[in-house]
Amino acid sequence: MPPDGYQPVPASDPSEVESGTRAPPGDAAGEHGSQPTLWEKIRGLVRRYLVPVLVTAAIVLVILLGAVLLFARPSSPGDNTPPVERQPHKGPPKNYIDPHSDWTWSRFRLPTHAIPEHYDLDFETALEGDASAMKDKDDSFNFGGTVTISLDWKEERNYVVFNSHLLVLDEIELLNDDESSKMTPAKINIDSTQRQISVIFRDMVKPGKYKLRMNYRGELYQQLRGYYLSQYKDDNNKLHYLATTQFEATDARRAFPCLDEPILKATFSINMTVPAKYHALSNMDPLDISMDSEKGLKRYSFRETKRMSTYLVAFIVHNFEYVENKTKSGKRVRVYTAPGKTYQGNFALDCAVKTIDHYEYIYDIEYALPKEDLVAIPDFGPGAMENWGLITYRNTDLLIDPATSSAGNRQRVASVVAHELAHQWFGNLVTMNWWDSLWLNEGFATYMEYQGANAVHPEYHMIEQFFITDTIRALARDGGEYTHAIHLNLEDPAQIDEIFDEISYSKGGSALRMLDSYLSQVSKPAKVRINPFFDGLHRYLTKHKFGNAKTTDLWEALNEPDVGVPEFMSTWTEQPGYPVIEIHAEDEEDGHDSPRNARDVSLHAWKITQERFFNNPALKGSSDQTWIVPFTYQVFTNSTGTPELQVPTKLIKMENKSTVIDTRPQAQEFYITEQLDLRGDSDMQRGFDRPVALVKGNVDQNGFYRVQLPPRMIKIASEWLIAHPNFIGPLDRAGMLEDAFAMLMAGRMEDPADALGMLSFLSKETDTNVWYIAIEKFITLDRLLSLSSGYGHFQSYVWDLMDDILGRTGWEETGQKGDENAHLRAILRGRLYSFAIRIGHPRVVKQALVYAALLKDGKKAPVELSTLSAIYAAAVRHGGEEFYSWILKEYYKAKFATDKSRFLFALAGPQEPHLIERSLEIAISGDVRSQDALRFVASIARLSPLGPRITWTFLRDNWSQILKQFGEASSFGNINAVLTVVTSLFTSKSMIADVEEVRKNAPDADFSHQKPGLKAFAKEAVQDEKFVLEDPGMLSAFAMDQFDEFVKLEKHKELVNNLAQADEGNEPDQKRDESPVEAPVFSLPPLAGESIDRGLNSSKTMVRWLERYGQPVQNWFRKEAREA
Repeated sequence: MPPDGYQPVPASDPSEVESGTRAPPGDAAGEHGSQPTLWEKIRGLVRRYLVPVLVTAAIVLVILLGAVLLFARPSSPGDNTPPVERQPHKGPPKNYIDPHSDWTWSRFRLPTHAIPEHYDLDFETALEGDASAMKDKDDSFNFGGTVTISLDWKEERNYVVFNSHLLVLDEIELLNDDESSKMTPAKINIDSTQRQISVIFRDMVKPGKYKLRMNYRGELYQQLRGYYLSQYKDDNNKLHYLATTQFEATDARRAFPCLDEPILKATFSINMTVPAKYHALSNMDPLDISMDSEKGLKRYSFRETKRMSTYLVAFIVHNFEYVENKTKSGKRVRVYTAPGKTYQGNFALDCAVKTIDHYEYIYDIEYALPKEDLVAIPDFGPGAMENWGLITYRNTDLLIDPATSSAGNRQRVASVVAHELAHQWFGNLVTMNWWDSLWLNEGFATYMEYQGANAVHPEYHMIEQFFITDTIRALARDGGEYTHAIHLNLEDPAQIDEIFDEISYSKGGSALRMLDSYLSQVSKPAKVRINPFFDGLHRYLTKHKFGNAKTTDLWEALNEPDVGVPEFMSTWTEQPGYPVIEIHAEDEEDGHDSPRNARDVSLHAWKITQERFFNNPALKGSSDQTWIVPFTYQVFTNSTGTPELQVPTKLIKMENKSTVIDTRPQAQEFYITEQLDLRGDSDMQRGFDRPVALVKGNVDQNGFYRVQLPPRMIKIASEWLIAHPNFIGPLDRAGMLEDAFAMLMAGRMEDPADALGMLSFLSKETDTNVWYIAIEKFITLDRLLSLSSGYGHFQSYVWDLMDDILGRTGWEETGQKGDENAHLRAILRGRLYSFAIRIGHPRVVKQALVYAALLKDGKKAPVELSTLSAIYAAAVRHGGEEFYSWILKEYYKAKFATDKSRFLFALAGPQEPHLIERSLEIAISGDVRSQDALRFVASIARLSPLGPRITWTFLRDNWSQILKQFGEASSFGNINAVLTVVTSLFTSKSMIADVEEVRKNAPDADFSHQKPGLKAFAKEAVQDEKFVLEDPGMLSAFAMDQFDEFVKLEKHKELVNNLAQADEGNEPDQKRDESPVEAPVFSLPPLAGESIDRGLNSSKTMVRWLERYGQPVQNWFRKEAREA
């Protein structure tokens, strides 16, 4: 037998055995008695071991060679499979997201690899149950359709991120450009904080052109955001509905899925299907309107838009009527109103047509669209919205009734129309890159509204009114510590709504006004068409039209050689606050007149310094900021016995903390004497032994800064204003009064008599703008002193001071028809009489109640329309229960929005606690439109000494209802604004302490049970089982984020039913508790804590001011009242 382990090699050929080359089995060599040779031994070893190894190696080599040839072969012409580069395995491709993960983008800004180029929107809107194509939802107001977003896919990724909020989405797919192939999502993840949908695909998507398509559905809520429901009643008290939009800043995502950022501009093709009895409007004209009589539907197909941002898209379903006209360039302009009210749109139509003509001239750029529609919306949050080609307005900001609208109403409409039309260039044609440059939109529109309204109605003198309204508003806000730079970094979505404020609008406009003035003095271009500023704007708009821009792009367009616009303006846009320019004698140490320069010291120059101005005295000197200040000044002397201009307007570019200004008109020297007695004209002449000088800084109030004069110079100004009030112009008089009181309120004056003494010149003042500032100062003092023992002396002083101007203006207009000053007199009349009623002027109150009684009895009062608000306010404030009830009845009866507003805000002024409480109850009763309700509450707090305390208590007692009624469905910004106002009005430490305690212990509010959309989702899910089973990921953004852990296929019915119950305010069946659920006493919505802090800071500043100045100010008024 063979040795153990031996195996004979099998014959590969049968002949080998037959030929004897191999011994047959069992015939071993040793058995024949012969031994193998050496060669035979070697051959045996080779066969036994080496041959199998070589054969195996050959087989492996052939296999490897075949694999290489297979994968390296070139593609055949008909092979569509892209070549794949094989590399050593290093994990998934770059930017690949695991399709099974819960990954979301979760960043503030969207990724930049998929850029929208075009949107195709095709949707239907159901109103009043007219919804044949909206499944089983005929009993609600809703909308739904399909959006196709054409994308430029720039980088290889396997995901796309877009915005959606409170929408139900399904059938999401990504198609190539010719729609020959598509990809469906592997996973859809929701980030409700950022309101983003992250769609993940299994495979990477290569750069190219694609289309993202999906269906979407939503409900129309009365929330004043996104695509929402509005309503109105006709003259027969019948209720009518309309659907409208408000997308700015980030609410287009509530109406359709989109990439909702201003820089992501695209064109839009919009198709709308509406009930047959309604009409549709959008940004462009309709190309086609078709009827489906069987379904009772009408389909509108609109022209493709220009490239525009999503927040400017708009569409409206309505039954309105319109008036129409055309501009000089042939653009069609319409004003839409409720049926039968088109006559109320004629004034706005005239303003719009002429304003477009004016803007086309000064910009030298034609309006970009073929039409402009202006629509009055009954329920509307902001004053107006500049949607390109389809501007929406509050009724009060667009409509004028010739029979009842006052001069102030007309001026307001002209201004708002001009503001929104300015946006058609600044904001629409050229849009800011991101919301941190919002001021490029709103600052421009604010400045330009005065230019536009003034061009249409020069008798309004709008240019002169900019300082007393927007500049003063911005100075007050920017002087606080809770301010921000014009251009700022946004790190939280909630901050976007917060920057629609006085800084972006009024400070932005004021900075542009200052720059316009500066360029007119220093820029010397070779050729000027309008002026250097507007010529620069033409360059800016031309270069960036249909695109986006940032702040530095504007500075580049406005810059001229040796002007340095970027360096100059960056100090105003990139940091918060503004400077106060303090004027000192050149050898002065601390800002007070020294003994040396009070004698015969030749004042060849004055030193000026700058520091940041703070309203809060405690912060004086706490900042080392500097600005490049275009400081303008004039010098006046009384060398001839009357004030005369000795140094005409000079400009210096102040770049450092301090500098010196030259006050010498050639060889003239100015002196201030040691003895000053400033009690009257004759006393003044005796008091000045030698000529004295007055430096008037910030000529015409074009600069965004304040000026602080030395105390002695303030006294000189006060006396000269009494004896010769016109030695400086009205704006400079207003500015000097404003700055003097700002220094007093900020604790920068030792003696309050320096500022209070300036009030005396008002006894002979007649200018509207000066009195506007004076009334604002009186209102501040009234609020501070109303609960003090010396309040009566303050009242008496103001009554006497107002007697002359009240007599001059009267209750009715007596000037000749066509008098160009009639408008300003009417504006002044309305402000004067309203303030006289507030401060309780006996003669005015008495006459107002006489007129109120006539109106109450249905008779006509012989008054000009601008005084109606004062008469209604007197009825509520001084007329008791009877007149209050009459005004309330008139409020409910009024049909015209402006009339209704007059009655409503008159109801804010009662002085009796029970009537204050009644007005607050009306505010949240549902009888006040949501856009007015919280402003009404704020007015109640302002208009009586007890208002702040009663309003604060009311807010706390009714907080859960207020949050539910005015919370996230509209905007927390309005709630936060009311909190700031109310908490800023306290003048007692105990009230401040109470609010601080509440603020400290207040939890954050939970709004998950109040979010809209859950009921719609639950109802639809129960009715459409297939939808839930097959597409559990295609849910509304909020619903999926909050409830995706509950949507399990095996028990979806039970959980969806529970969800529906939760939406009704109940717990699911298995957890149901019949006991009432108590809401937190006072819970804070987003940014509410900061709003309260801001208000309390103002209250604390007032308390500290009263501690320092309260008694001296009361003593001064007591002294003046006795002498009078």
